[in-house]
Amino acid sequence: MIEDIRQEIRRALAKAVQDAFQISKEEEGISVEIQSNPKFGEFSSSVCFELARETGKTQKEVAEAILSKFEKPEMVEDIEVLEARGMHYLDFFLDFPRFGTNVLRTVLESKDDYGKSDKYKGEKLLLEHSSINPTGPINVGRVRNSLIGDALARLSGAVGWDVETHFYVDDMGRQVATIAWGVENKVVDNYSLSFDERGEPELEKTDGSPKNELVSRYQKYAEKPDFKIFFTYVPTTKLIEEEELEAEIDQLAEKSEEGDEESIQKLKKVVDDVLAGQKETLERLGITFDSFDFESKFVLDGSAQKAIDDLRELPQTLTLDTGAYAIDLSEFGLERRGGGTVFQRPNGTSVYIVRDTAYHRWKLGQADKNVIVLGEDHKVEFKELKTILKLLGDLKSDELLEVSHYAFVGVKGRSLSTRKGVIVSVDELMDEGIEKAEDEVRKRNEDLDDGAVAGIARQVAIGAIKYHMLKVQAMKPFTFSWDEALDFEGDAAPYVQYAHARASSILRKGEIPEDGPLPKEIAFANEQEKNLARLISHFPSIVLTAAETRRPHMLPEYAYRLATLFTEFYHASPVLAADSEDIKESRIAMVKATKQTLKNCLALLGIESPERM
Repeated sequence: MIEDIRQEIRRALAKAVQDAFQISKEEEGISVEIQSNPKFGEFSSSVCFELARETGKTQKEVAEAILSKFEKPEMVEDIEVLEARGMHYLDFFLDFPRFGTNVLRTVLESKDDYGKSDKYKGEKLLLEHSSINPTGPINVGRVRNSLIGDALARLSGAVGWDVETHFYVDDMGRQVATIAWGVENKVVDNYSLSFDERGEPELEKTDGSPKNELVSRYQKYAEKPDFKIFFTYVPTTKLIEEEELEAEIDQLAEKSEEGDEESIQKLKKVVDDVLAGQKETLERLGITFDSFDFESKFVLDGSAQKAIDDLRELPQTLTLDTGAYAIDLSEFGLERRGGGTVFQRPNGTSVYIVRDTAYHRWKLGQADKNVIVLGEDHKVEFKELKTILKLLGDLKSDELLEVSHYAFVGVKGRSLSTRKGVIVSVDELMDEGIEKAEDEVRKRNEDLDDGAVAGIARQVAIGAIKYHMLKVQAMKPFTFSWDEALDFEGDAAPYVQYAHARASSILRKGEIPEDGPLPKEIAFANEQEKNLARLISHFPSIVLTAAETRRPHMLPEYAYRLATLFTEFYHASPVLAADSEDIKESRIAMVKATKQTLKNCLALLGIESPERM
């Protein structure tokens, strides 16, 4: 609704500008911003500043001319000219009782659809995210990719995109070959693994009953297939270093890259096992995928070789002294030592960027827009990929392939190293969080049975993880802390979830049906109530902006503000004990609308909203 009013104001401004100055302005090009401070109205425009430069008039003269021709939209009650720091703004004030009533009515009629739009209806978005290394369980440092990707998928779907989520499976390369070699040579059965006082892995050949300290360390997850692969990866990596077996690993990797199906199947078996465990973890987080795309597919179907052939035809391609082929991207500001980015080894095999090129050529033909979530350590590689796709003619414009980069997550008090077997898996994090949340939920709800406590604790713990990681801008690194993530009083999911549960409690206590009738007009008795309705009205605009700019951190920021305003509201405005029936009914509508908006906001983050906490 607020977007509709903003558009009406733009349209009226465009007409006033045309009538006053005979200047034609595109409606979308006229600045009309939602105000954060209600003291200055609901909307503000800087159009006077923009037109002063075009007309040679003062901003004050422009403002007076516009106001003389401006035809107020139905919901606009008043317009004021504000001068601040040499700028003249037009501030728009709405007929608030009418506006607020329409806002609450829209929320309660739209229900779970409030905040959604169809702006991109009919367009398909292919979103690739996660694509976690197949070396073991999902580590906390990498799960931010999955959480950002899932939130972006939900946000994009909310504004009309037909979203298809993809997970690119790296089932080739040296890491996977290392594990496949370790499985084939039964490293886990033949060597005991321990760690010295510095945390470095140590191996000892054994004739039977080998001990693996990793299994003891992660005993709870010993039967999960991704952990089993992890138990092989660490000792195999150490053995290869000690025995100088790199040549055998390279041979296995190269054979798979050449398209040898037997070698590819060896590697794929390892990856299938890891993927089964990773899927289980992601599903606990509520994250699923429409497609798992295997790297080996693009070797087996000839796409990688086609990419090599096409790359060799480019004028930027060089033949190196080693016999390898490389592409020189220095003219695009992408310089590599040795003369360029290698795409074909001397033995004729492809490297990763070729398979990635083949994959993206395929993806570009599947959707109207492609978005990929990548760690900040892949910035250069992505720029190279995008440049190559342009040179090959597959990428017609930058907007067709975009990236969302993110910084990695640390864990308070832990130094992580997969090679040394030191990880904090997402499985551990979830289980630890559920245990902590159970204690807190039980304290607050002594009447709940163990099953109910466990169910709420799961919602709270998983919500805490998601919110804590998503509330920080993607490119800002941060350290995960349970003290902050499970804060029931601060900027954390439990605080927002508790506001939703509080709204449910008010309705439950008053025996108020969720679908009761709305008053014809809402009575706003104080500023807290008006501010609450204002912020609720902003939600669709927040969703659209977050989706278009791919900034999911805007949702936790909004949810926290709404939960805080709601807390202020119910402390200042008794609902069930209101002074009159009209005010009571109005406040009940505010409670219902807040509850629905909080629920919808959390749902876009993949977070559940408990009815009790």
